[in-house]
Amino acid sequence: MVNAPTIHAQAAPAAVATATARRVSIILLLGLLLGLLLSAAGCQDRMRMAPTHLIEQGEHAQAREQVMRHMTHDPSKRQYLLDRMRIGVLAMADGQPRAADVVFGEVFDVLRTLGINEDRTVAAAVFHEGVKFWKGEPFEQALALWYISAQQAMLGRWDNARAAAGNSLFRLHDFGRDPATGQRIDTAAIARRAAEIERARREGREVGPYDDGDDFLNTGYAVVESNFTLGYITHALASYQLGRDREGEDYLAAAAEIDPHIRPLLRELRDGDYNTVLMVGYGMGPRKVAYGPGNALARFDPRTASDGRPLLAAVRDQGGQPIADRRVAVPVVADVNRMAADHRWNNLEDVRLAKNAVGDLLIVGGATAAVIGADHGSDVAVFAGLGAMALGAMAKAGSHADTRFCDVMPQRLYVVPVKIDQPGQTVELQVQGLPGSRLILTGLMPPANGALQLRYVKLNSGRGSPPQWAVSGRIYYSNDITGAVPGPQWPWLLGGNDVRLPTPRAVEDYHRDGMTRDVTYVELENAYRAEGLRLAVEDGTGLPPGRHVLEGGDSLIPPMGGTTGFVRLFGQVHPPYRIQGAELRRLERRLIPPDRSEPPAVHRSR
Repeated sequence: MVNAPTIHAQAAPAAVATATARRVSIILLLGLLLGLLLSAAGCQDRMRMAPTHLIEQGEHAQAREQVMRHMTHDPSKRQYLLDRMRIGVLAMADGQPRAADVVFGEVFDVLRTLGINEDRTVAAAVFHEGVKFWKGEPFEQALALWYISAQQAMLGRWDNARAAAGNSLFRLHDFGRDPATGQRIDTAAIARRAAEIERARREGREVGPYDDGDDFLNTGYAVVESNFTLGYITHALASYQLGRDREGEDYLAAAAEIDPHIRPLLRELRDGDYNTVLMVGYGMGPRKVAYGPGNALARFDPRTASDGRPLLAAVRDQGGQPIADRRVAVPVVADVNRMAADHRWNNLEDVRLAKNAVGDLLIVGGATAAVIGADHGSDVAVFAGLGAMALGAMAKAGSHADTRFCDVMPQRLYVVPVKIDQPGQTVELQVQGLPGSRLILTGLMPPANGALQLRYVKLNSGRGSPPQWAVSGRIYYSNDITGAVPGPQWPWLLGGNDVRLPTPRAVEDYHRDGMTRDVTYVELENAYRAEGLRLAVEDGTGLPPGRHVLEGGDSLIPPMGGTTGFVRLFGQVHPPYRIQGAELRRLERRLIPPDRSEPPAVHRSR
C-alpha cells in the first residue's frame, strides 16, 4: 500500500509520453495529408494565355506564333483541342484561312463525331480510344464550328460551310427560370439544387422524381433548339450559294424569330444587292474564372463590355471617297458575353465536380476522429479518421473548376453585306463611338462570276487611336493578291518593293525593269528556299505559316485580301530585308549592274 502511489507516479509519465507520441504522429500525418491536398489542388496545369495585347492591336501573326510555340501535341492533354481552336481562330483573324485547314480539320472531327448525345446536345469532355478530349463550353464549341464554317466559305467551299454551320446549331439544356425573379437561373443555382437533392436523399426526405443530384443534372432540363443566330445566318448564306433558296429563307426566318432586333439586316441578306459579306469580330471574349466554395464553380467575366453599339460600314471608291448609297449600320448579331452568362450555353462538368461542401465536412470530421482516437489509444479510430480525411482531400482537390477557355474569341460579331464592283474600292469599318476600332479594308476585288465572297475581319480594341496601318488605305508592296503597285518592280528581298512569290509573271516584270534575263524564276525560287523562306502553306508540318517575311518571319504567303492581316501587312512600310544566306547574296551581286549601286525599285515614292 505504501508503494502504490510511487508505482502510479512512475506509470503516468509513460502514458503521457505514449499519448504525446501518438499526437505528434497524427499531427505529422495531418501535415502530410494537407500537403497532399494542396499539391493535388495545385497539380492542375495552368493555362498559358494567348498574348492579349497583340490580339487587341491586330498583331495576330505574332500571337499565333506564340501559341504555336507552346502548343501540346499530346491528345491526352486537355489543352490539345484548345490549342488548335486558338491557332485556327488567329489564322482567320490574320487573313490566312487556308493555313487553318489542318487544325480546324482536327477540331471539326472531334466536335462533330465525338460526344454528340442522342438528343443532339453536347458534352464538355468526351473519351475516345482511351483519351479524354476537352471540348470547351457549348458556346465555345458553337463558335469554333462557326469559325470553321466561315473559313470554308472564305475558300469558296460552300457545301462544307453549310455542314459546319448546321453542326453549330446543336440543341441546348434548359433548366428554366427562377420563379421568384423570372430570370434564367445560372449554373450556381443549378448546383445548389443538385446539392439540396443530395442532402434530402441522405436525410430520407422526398425530393421529387430524382434519385440524387446527378439524376437531376441528367434529366432535370428541357432540350431546346439553338438560339445561335450567327449559325442560322451563315447556314442561310451557304444554302443560297448552293441553290437551296427555300432552305436559306427558312434559316433566316428562324434567326428573325430568335432576335427580332436584326430583322432589317436579315431582309437585306435575303433581298439586298451585295456580293461580299464581312463577318466582323470586335473585342475580347469573356474570361473563365473559378468561384464559390473551394473554387468549385465557374463563371465567365467580361473582358470587353457588352453594349448595343452598331458597326458603321462605308464603301469608298478608288480615290477614297464614300459612295453615297453604300453606307450601312448593322447591329450586333452574336454577343459572346451574353452567351457565356446563359446556363444553356454552359456545360455541367464543373457542377458535377462541385463536391467542396462534402469534402470540407469529411476533412474536419476526419481530423477530429483521428485526434480523439490518438487520445484514447484507438488505432482503428485514428486510421478511420485519416481515411476520411484522405477521401475528403481527394474530393476537394477534384472539385476545383477547370478555368481553361478559348481566350482568342471576340466579344461580339457583326454581319455586313456590301457590294464591291471595282478593283481598288475599300471598305471603312468602325464600331460607333469607338474611333480606335476604325479599319480601312484594302485588297477586296470584285468576286468572279457574280458569286458571293465572304471575309472574316477582326477589328482592333478601340482604345486610343488606331494604328497607322489600319487607316492608311494604301497598299505599299506588290503582292500576289492585288498585283503590282505603281513603279519599278524588283524583289523586296533584294532591295525592291515586290513581295510576290517567284513566278514566271513576277520575274517577267523584274526583267522588264532591269533584272538580267539569264535569271529564271526557278533560280529565284531556289535562292528563296535556300534563304529558308516558306513558299506554300503545305510544308508537311500541318501547322500554319508563321509571320510574313515583311514582319521578320519566314513566309512569303500573303493574307487574303480584305482582311485585317492584309491591311496590317501591306498598309505600312517595313524595314529593308537583311540577306542571311550566301546564295541570295550571290544572286544580289549578279542582278545589280556594275554601274548602279542600288536596284531601281528603291526610287519608289513612299
